[in-house]
Order: sequence, then C-alpha cells, then structure tokens
Amino acid sequence: MKREMLAYFDRILKELLQEITPAMRPLLSYRKAYGNFHGPMDDVDLTNMQYEQQWVIQTQQRKGEHARKTVHALRRIKEGTFGICEGCGWDIEINRLKVQPTATLCIVCMRQAENPGAQGSWSENALRF
Repeated sequence: MKREMLAYFDRILKELLQEITPAMRPLLSYRKAYGNFHGPMDDVDLTNMQYEQQWVIQTQQRKGEHARKTVHALRRIKEGTFGICEGCGWDIEINRLKVQPTATLCIVCMRQAENPGAQGSWSENALRF
C-alpha cells in the first residue's frame, strides 16, 4: 500500500480513537453511580435500573471492542501489515478499508469466516489466480 494511503488510514484511525475514548468516560461514571445506589426500590425501579445497567455494560463493551480493533489497526500500520488479509495474505480492497478501516480480512475470507461450511463463489476465488 502506498504511503499516502497509509497516512490517510493512520489519520482516520486516530480520529476514530479520539472519538471513542472520551465517549467511554461517561459510561464508566454512570456505571459507578448505579453501583453505589442502595436506596429502597420497588419492582419497577429495580427492573428499570437493571435494564439501564445492562445497556451501559453492553455499550461500554462495544466501544471497548471498537477501540481495541482501532489500536490493532494502528499497530498493523506501524508493522507494515495494514491492508493485508490475516486469513489469506492477499491485499484487502481499498474500498473495504475505507468503509471499515479496522478490517483484518478480505471479503472472501470474511464470508468464509461468517459461513465456515460454504466455499467462496467461483468469481471471488478466480480473481485470486
């Protein structure tokens, strides 16, 4: 991959990381606040609190996973492996990386990972040879 494209993705990924990190802080404080609540509650209040806690935990986990993938992509840029499929070693299409800059698999390998019993289509596999 050309240096200009690597610089583009480096900038995009750093911007994503800057957006994700501050967004996680309010979730952490919200989670701590609910963890310290010990007042009397009826069933509706308890159910509502549990639902909100679960939502906060799931949102925090999604943001944490996205941050982890973003850091991994930045590391791959430094190592010189960004844009190379971890499954087959072929280049990941630039258009795929523009849509999902944290992608580590090409389309063919991603489809095979999502449906392990299926083989890639003839046209997808023919393009590799």
